[in-house]
Amino acid sequence: MNSDYQDQSTVHGVQQSARDGFPEAIGVTILYHPCPSRIGEIAPLVNIRSKANAEISRVKPVFRTPDGVPTDALASTLLSRKPAAIQATGDGSVRISCSSEGTTAVADGSLIRDTVMFPETDLRRGIVLELAGCVVLLLHVLDGSTDVRGETPGLVGESAAVRLLKEAIKRVADLEVPVLLHGETGVGKELVASAIHEQSDRSANPYVCVNMAAIPPSLATSELFGHVKGAFTGATADRQGYFVEANGGTLFLDELGDTPAEVQPLLLRAIENKTVQPIGGKIRDVDVRLVAATDSNLEYAIEKGIFRRPLLERLSGYTIQIAPLRERREDIGRLFIHFLAKELEGMGQADRLQSSNADKPWIPAHLVAMLARYDWPGNVRQLQNVTRQIAIYNRYTDTFRIDPVIAKLFEGIDSRKDGVPRNTSVTPLRIRPADLSDEQIVEAWRRNQHNFNATASELNVSRTWLNTRLERIPGIRKAKDIPAEEIRRCAVECDHDLEAMAARLNVSVRGLQLQMKREKLS
Repeated sequence: MNSDYQDQSTVHGVQQSARDGFPEAIGVTILYHPCPSRIGEIAPLVNIRSKANAEISRVKPVFRTPDGVPTDALASTLLSRKPAAIQATGDGSVRISCSSEGTTAVADGSLIRDTVMFPETDLRRGIVLELAGCVVLLLHVLDGSTDVRGETPGLVGESAAVRLLKEAIKRVADLEVPVLLHGETGVGKELVASAIHEQSDRSANPYVCVNMAAIPPSLATSELFGHVKGAFTGATADRQGYFVEANGGTLFLDELGDTPAEVQPLLLRAIENKTVQPIGGKIRDVDVRLVAATDSNLEYAIEKGIFRRPLLERLSGYTIQIAPLRERREDIGRLFIHFLAKELEGMGQADRLQSSNADKPWIPAHLVAMLARYDWPGNVRQLQNVTRQIAIYNRYTDTFRIDPVIAKLFEGIDSRKDGVPRNTSVTPLRIRPADLSDEQIVEAWRRNQHNFNATASELNVSRTWLNTRLERIPGIRKAKDIPAEEIRRCAVECDHDLEAMAARLNVSVRGLQLQMKREKLS
């Protein structure tokens, strides 16, 4: 990709600043504490390349806020004064040791009876520590910091990835260059686009969001550029179109990679000429700042001939890569409490968090540990949905309960049975949706017997995304294209068994039902 500006600052691998005392430190971040306000505090422990020891107990270490203000030790009366030992080995790995009389500690689901060794790969991913069933910490590499201050609306977290994302927003917000946001589904691309607009010189002017995947090609000109009354059948009033609505402000083009092929040249022309022509109307100038977002591999789409390189070049003046949630685990506790507080407030139960008993908090620490150990293929949006499910399930309960739906999601994460330590983890599909090949999609589609829900679930994509991709894959037969006579013949051969018919015709049962209804065969 050729860009006038490129920002890869949110990609993993950044270094901890010297002000923390360590070039790269092993440290802990509080993911859960009986006092929710302490979630997100951090404590550097030892240099990752040293052979030094540190201790974690009720009285040590002293934590600090992400901005460096000292707070306190963990200080929970449920924790022992006898410490758990954190030992750097000098090669990047780490030992965690606990005495039989000290605080009960669980590391990544395994009860620590004496000493457990974790390799550097686990440390960089983040090791979830549960202490005495009341505190959850993330033992990890404190691998980056910036001096960006102040809140960015909608962006919750203080991880290196989030701080660097805030820095990237600040860097580009007041410039007029177009911005391309790239990241997996659910990472918060729309929140970043909104933050760019709010920090720009256009913040007092309109901010308009457009889902490019939702624009039908037949209506694209009208939707994007408008029309005048009477320009075509059904045009009963003037319509401005998205470009004119955003004039003087920011136009956010979401799901850029799913822009229909027929729409792309229209969009490119408007961007290049800075003019639009409503259907039946006159050409007019428009002044918009463009921000686009995608989870697609646009270079791959260009190679396949389904996306235009000139359009990508016009929109990628400055690229920001947004990290997935699994690369910023230290933010999970803060995000969970943030979403939970909003849900509880909406149900009139905000006091459930505020009046939590420090010795017996309402939220079980082990739940937060499971949240932190999950890989979140749906990223922040999935965490928000899970939190809502948890809040609603516990709406009328005095004692916190685990929703069976959530318990099923975490099968394989919480694997401790009868005190026997076992390290297991859920391994969701790690291929990004945009990187799925046509062959992989077709294989999953057939393996799931052309069932949209099952296929979308296996591939970790939405039904809308799957339907759009299937429409573009040559050779995929659509139920709507099957003639009525073929359906009648198949019905006789399959004794009118709908599932058998769908399997023989290589289409989904639902699609076949709709086509039979259209052809008045049912």
